[in-house]
Amino acid sequence: MRALIVGAGAVGRYVAARLKLAGHDPVLLARSPAPGGLAPEYALRMRGIARWVKVPVAVLGDDPWLRDPFELTALAVKAYSTASAIESVRAIAACAGSTVLTLQNGLGNEEQCAAAFGDDRVVAGALTTAVDKASDGITASDRGGLSIAPLGTLPHNWLIAALALT
Repeated sequence: MRALIVGAGAVGRYVAARLKLAGHDPVLLARSPAPGGLAPEYALRMRGIARWVKVPVAVLGDDPWLRDPFELTALAVKAYSTASAIESVRAIAACAGSTVLTLQNGLGNEEQCAAAFGDDRVVAGALTTAVDKASDGITASDRGGLSIAPLGTLPHNWLIAALALT
């Protein structure tokens, strides 16, 4: 599964790393090019064991990582950035028709996504794994998980299977 993760903070990088380790093809979308760039290779540390992953980092514009279609677009930004994240996703042709998974805290995120993409494309997610940035990547608890709930009437059973190992 090809997945665009909007937001390259702790949650976004955790989800991207878990998708990569499960055999999927994630791409992180950063707000803007960071000075020196955001390192595409980083560690995901669970139970004290670091697993190194390499996930492409893209920025809006004519980025080659944003050309092929995505099956999943996951929003992993702060709630106050939802509107700008939606606009970013709308600007990427490769996201047209993708399922939109919102992994955000706060109220109103699902409704904003549904208004932008339609109920049947939006899935609400709740990540209960504690994650934090570390100097060399992400540190995560080995407890918790990811729960999803579609907003519309379409089943998203394929997504349950795809995210099972995350």
